[in-house]
Amino acid sequence: HAGAQWKLARMYADGDGVKEDDYKAFKFFQTVVGQGIDPGSPDGTYVSNALNSLAGYIRRGIPGSPVKSDPAAAREYYAQAAWSFRDPDAQFELGRMYLIGEGGEPDVKQAYNLFRLSAEKGHSGSQAMFGNLLFQNGKQVRGLAMLTAALQRAQPKDRDWIIELQESAFAVAGEADRRTAIALSESILKGSE
Repeated sequence: HAGAQWKLARMYADGDGVKEDDYKAFKFFQTVVGQGIDPGSPDGTYVSNALNSLAGYIRRGIPGSPVKSDPAAAREYYAQAAWSFRDPDAQFELGRMYLIGEGGEPDVKQAYNLFRLSAEKGHSGSQAMFGNLLFQNGKQVRGLAMLTAALQRAQPKDRDWIIELQESAFAVAGEADRRTAIALSESILKGSE
């Protein structure tokens, strides 16, 4: 059962009721992915999350194990989760890798598309990155609105970097653009934009 194997992987990854062991978690995540579950199936969420977890482990490596850092391979796992399973977390991570060229050539256009797709699903990190790219490319009001919406949705662990992006953009925008962006951000948060 994919769900049971995924749960064991999460338990080892998080040290939940067992001693934390990233390599054991990695192996269980591999088993989940290896089951050949199709996107859209009831177990698709487990596979998508397992792909993201594998990508993260491969991206940074697991010390003291055979899993070494391989950003190019991590990019492939994220791509599978992002495109096949439409996973917003994978779209965000893959977008970041494309933006800076981690694991391959940089591709700002592909990063833009990934951030947009994930932002449409309410992913706050993607909304911030997408908003920042819009702002930098002359779409100030829309960019500021996305940054503001991202800040409202952000988890505590992401607030600092999103605040930095949002404040930098607000500092150079005119008063009228800031007011319009704040109003537009409310529409984004309500899902009507």
